[in-house]
Amino acid sequence: MVGAAGSLAWVLVDRWQQAGAVHLRWGWGWVAGAAACGVAADLVMSGAWTVLMERSGDRSGWRTRTRVFWVGQLARFLPTGLGSLPARVVVGGRAGMSRRRVAGTTVAELVASGATAGVAGLLVLPGLVGVGAAVTGLVGSAAGFAGL
Repeated sequence: MVGAAGSLAWVLVDRWQQAGAVHLRWGWGWVAGAAACGVAADLVMSGAWTVLMERSGDRSGWRTRTRVFWVGQLARFLPTGLGSLPARVVVGGRAGMSRRRVAGTTVAELVASGATAGVAGLLVLPGLVGVGAAVTGLVGSAAGFAGL
C-alpha cells in the first residue's frame, strides 16, 4: 500500500509539471475540485453497479459487490493491461458471484456510461445540437441506465 501511495505521488508530481507546460491557469483549487468530482462520480458508479447486480438477481451482499467493483476499478491502473471487466469477472467469480452476470452488468454499465458521456460531450459543442436536445439525451441516458 505504501508503495502504491508513493507511486501515485510520483506520478502526480510528474503530471503536474507536464500539465504546467500547457498554457492554462492551473491551481490546486481547480485540481481539488476536479478530484472531488471524480470521487463523487466513482461513488455513484459503484452504487449503481451494486444495485444493478442486485436487480439482476445477485445475492452476494452489498459489501462483496462493492469490493468487486473497486478491485475492478483499481485493476485499470495496473501495468498488466488487465481492465476493469476481466478483473471484476475473476474477483466476482472467486467471491461466488455468477461470472456471466458480473460481465453482463459491467458491459451494461460501460455502455450506459459511454452513452451518457457522449451526450454530455454534445453540451460542450455549441451549435452541433441544441441544449434542449442534449439535456433530453442526458436525461434519457440516465433513465435508461436506471431502468436496467
